Amino acid sequence: MQGSIFLRISDQELDLSKIDDKLGIHNSRMIFKNQQLHGNRTSKYNIWLYKEKYYSENDFDKVLYAFIDLLNSRKEIMKELKVCYEEVCIIIYLCSEYGQIGYSLKKEFIEKLQQLDMDISFDILSFELVEDM
Repeated sequence: MQGSIFLRISDQELDLSKIDDKLGIHNSRMIFKNQQLHGNRTSKYNIWLYKEKYYSENDFDKVLYAFIDLLNSRKEIMKELKVCYEEVCIIIYLCSEYGQIGYSLKKEFIEKLQQLDMDISFDILSFELVEDM
């Protein structure tokens, strides 16, 4: 299992230049409103993204907890951002070559996440390398 964990902040009026300074975190990517995306799609919002990657199931726990701890260290700023902008959320991408993914969230993680009062989204991806048995 490998993948990425994102903090996503988006809004039509989001001032992308101010988020890095406000959070004290340098963005991994910024997407501008009306920017061309995949295919013929364009972004409806300004989007600020911060990403951490993980490369194994053991690595996932360490990266996930460090990510949540980082956000909790800026809890008051996160609350301000939630009031100002349409979307402030965490997105977790879980990727597996074999599509056999299972993960349990520990109580302490849920308690830390609850302190942030943020939505969390899980996107599960498979690279379909499973052979018929």
